[in-house]
Amino acid sequence: MPDHAPKRRSLLTRELAGRAVHTLRQRRLLSQEKLGRLSGVDRPAIGSMERGERWGLLLTYDKLLMGLGATWTELGAELDRLIATNRNRS
Repeated sequence: MPDHAPKRRSLLTRELAGRAVHTLRQRRLLSQEKLGRLSGVDRPAIGSMERGERWGLLLTYDKLLMGLGATWTELGAELDRLIATNRNRS
């Protein structure tokens, strides 16, 4: 049976995911280098993710959240805020 469900374009982009991590890092007044030491994720990878050049693995986001002392809920709330802001601009 053919699937007739409407296709939905994802609202989450690499850029928004990166911006959310960047915002959480800035709120904690951490440099990428310091977050790298706290999380075990190297600074170039953090920068690449924050600029939206690449997706991180879930494990990488988990390490970053641990280094930030943040939760998945906090990251989700920031993503919701950014997606809503982005949607309003369109």
